Amino acid sequence: MGITQSEIAKLAGVSRSTVSRILSGKKSSHKYKYKQETIEKICGIAEKHKYQPNLLARSFYLQKTDTVGMIITDITNPFWSSISYTIENMAQKHNYNLIQCNTNDEQENEIRYINILLNRKVDGLIICPVQQKYEHLKELLKIDYPFVLIDRYFKNLDTDYVVVNNMRGTYNAIKYLISIGHEKIGFIGGLPEATSSSDRLEGYKKALKDSEIDIDESLVYQKDFTKSTGYYYIKLIFNNLKEKPTAIFAANNMIAVGALNALYELKIRIPHDVSFIMYDDVQDTMNLWRIPITTIRIPQEKLAEEAFNILIKKLSKNQPKYKQHVVLQPDLILRESCKSI
Repeated sequence: MGITQSEIAKLAGVSRSTVSRILSGKKSSHKYKYKQETIEKICGIAEKHKYQPNLLARSFYLQKTDTVGMIITDITNPFWSSISYTIENMAQKHNYNLIQCNTNDEQENEIRYINILLNRKVDGLIICPVQQKYEHLKELLKIDYPFVLIDRYFKNLDTDYVVVNNMRGTYNAIKYLISIGHEKIGFIGGLPEATSSSDRLEGYKKALKDSEIDIDESLVYQKDFTKSTGYYYIKLIFNNLKEKPTAIFAANNMIAVGALNALYELKIRIPHDVSFIMYDDVQDTMNLWRIPITTIRIPQEKLAEEAFNILIKKLSKNQPKYKQHVVLQPDLILRESCKSI
């Protein structure tokens, strides 16, 4: 973080309010008249120490721009392409423009983009958070800035959000595998901090526990929601483990793509050698494999619509006083990638 207004005030020997007025462009106001020497001194200190305004503490967002921002985690993921398409269409119908930013699941990118969008005076935000930090989101809550979380949420931070019941979706998938005879089920998850991954892991473990099957930690892997994660851990599992799993659960479509590529290279057949289930019913991923893949389908269009509708209510100032928590239910879509053993 750069120098603060309070620190500039201390170095310049003036009050913080003086620094605030000068740096916000009020130096020529008839009410506040400052010597040119004072103005140059404060501006010089700010420039030298690379001052950036604390955008969260300002209320300029009240100046309506008919623009909303959306911050997503992976623009290359077809899941987010679908979500973005729906939100952009809804924004146009409501006469809003949409600015979209991609964080690559990196926390500093998220913070930077939020500040950039606030600086652009967007009216509100839809955010899929990285979830390593949330202090910047608490600042948004303090100033009652309109924003909605999508796909992920914070269990100890009361915000508006729209998510999917990831625990239940995974639970149903693992229970299905167990019902057809599988007990050694590999789990390949995403970012451990992300609720979209941790809730899926919770569903996996609960399904095993409820079926009185011991959890084998050697079959549980988490890193991030990328193709490389799926590829790497499939190679690790089938090259290094003495007892191979009879089924694999991939926690999103990108992980599934990497996992399927690795299985193909290893000449492991689906479902003859291993059963396979993936989260996210994305057509591009299913077409990758000659066998139709059993999936947990997220209602993507509904997810996007609910998030945008909440934001529109907040922008109209007619939103409920309480935070809105929308949890959508996923569906297990049975195809040909699983078999009984």
